[in-house]
Amino acid sequence: MTNPIPGTGEAIPNSLEPTTEENRDSQILILDAQNILCEIKSLNQAIFLAAHGLGQREHIDAIATVADIIWRKLKEADEILDAARAAQEASR
Repeated sequence: MTNPIPGTGEAIPNSLEPTTEENRDSQILILDAQNILCEIKSLNQAIFLAAHGLGQREHIDAIATVADIIWRKLKEADEILDAARAAQEASR
């Protein structure tokens, strides 16, 4: 991911962001993916909490339903990453 340089419209590489270079250790890639999923979970929780501040039941229910679907998909992705990590450990 890149960060814009204020006032120039250009971007510089962000060395703190994970990359998917083939030469990186697969365990690090798995950890990077799990970190990103954790960030997404936090954002999803914020959406869920914000929905309850809307005040209109229909809107709250709609957003809460979508947040619940996102949560289930994130859990599936976590399970896949856990299986990948276990397979990697078993192959060592």
